[in-house]
Amino acid sequence: MRSALTLFTVLAVVAPQTRAASETKDPAQRESLEQFLERARVKRQEVQQKLSGAVGVLVKDLELDKPQAAALAATVEKLIALGAEATPLLVPLIDPGDAAVEKERVRAQQVAAALMRMDTSPITDLLLELLKRASNEGKRNALRVLATSADRVRVRAPIEALFRSAEGGLKQSALKALIAMAGPENDALLAEVLGSPDENLVAIAISGLA
Repeated sequence: MRSALTLFTVLAVVAPQTRAASETKDPAQRESLEQFLERARVKRQEVQQKLSGAVGVLVKDLELDKPQAAALAATVEKLIALGAEATPLLVPLIDPGDAAVEKERVRAQQVAAALMRMDTSPITDLLLELLKRASNEGKRNALRVLATSADRVRVRAPIEALFRSAEGGLKQSALKALIAMAGPENDALLAEVLGSPDENLVAIAISGLA
């Protein structure tokens, strides 16, 4: 009986202390989390600033008059080496605009070539937005990048919608992207296109079947 009474007494003393420690621990944990998130935000900003400078230097190399193919390829490799954290900085560069000169179009194409070989998961929304508001050249570049997306299910519907609404070269680019993404959905699409009077689309479909 005395042993049970002693145990009860200990529990009566320790339990409130345990609750008090738990109650005071949560605010400390929340504060620690807030500090961690703030440090992460600052660190991310620092990384983006450094990457922005690197991207700016490399983009200048892509805008040289009559650049050599080997030099362009080397610059693309350097862009790829910057990693996925640089992709948000690269997305706007693949849209040269309607009034772009040749070197601006080359720059946009080469940046798109780099993005095609990078993890674009963080920028899927940005790329899909380009399909809505970019110049036709920008849309074609976005299609090239989206065709390599790991999130095929998510990006296919917007690309097919563009294919249905576009004309000419943009429609052809959308079809090429859909074929490149592969998937069982292409069977019906290719059958439909093969019956089209548009010889260019039919040629693309035949190439896809091959």
